[in-house]
Amino acid sequence: RTLDDATASVKGFQFADGPRGVNLDAVKPMGAQGYTTVFPAASGRGATFDVDLENQIGAAMGDELVAAGRTMLLAPTVNILRNPAWGRAEETYGEDSFLLGRLGSAFVQGVQAYAPACVKHYAANNIERNRETDIAQMDERTLQEVYARHFGMIIKDGGVSCVMAAYNLIQAPPNATSVNCTQDKHLLTDILRTEFGFQGMVLSDWWAMPGGQSPVLGDW
Repeated sequence: RTLDDATASVKGFQFADGPRGVNLDAVKPMGAQGYTTVFPAASGRGATFDVDLENQIGAAMGDELVAAGRTMLLAPTVNILRNPAWGRAEETYGEDSFLLGRLGSAFVQGVQAYAPACVKHYAANNIERNRETDIAQMDERTLQEVYARHFGMIIKDGGVSCVMAAYNLIQAPPNATSVNCTQDKHLLTDILRTEFGFQGMVLSDWWAMPGGQSPVLGDW
């Protein structure tokens, strides 16, 4: 959870993961714990090509998120499935950018009937091992047409409130060297803000900013 800002009267976010449902019990009266629904894995849902069903699943998760006292769902995961050794492969819909964009948009619209959603992980995060140091190298066309396209769809068509910047580094023009996704102006400003028109919040993946858990002081 993020801290409240008492000075500005802004309440902090209480996050919940959501790859297969709200990953926390709903709090019931008298302190008893309730239950949340476990849905089929996103990889299986992707195989249905059913955007209406995905919208209903998103709405159910949004409803249960609010019942659990949480205020942002960290989903959907729309990584491109490139490597079967990726331990979280079942969290994404598949390997086609258009499919990811369509199903991700439907899911987000359902969730955001109740609370904000955060699409992840932007961008070119395709494997778990060494994700903090892996460098995704590509040309600008590959970045635009494969790794950024579905995020643009989920922003424009789904109206997602939050985008999570990935752990990995990326090397694509105009960058001559690799840059952390959390600090890449081309990703976060040129493409996300200017090209896609995103006006929401960018959240780094947990400790993905250089410095890890250390507080960062100074101007951004």
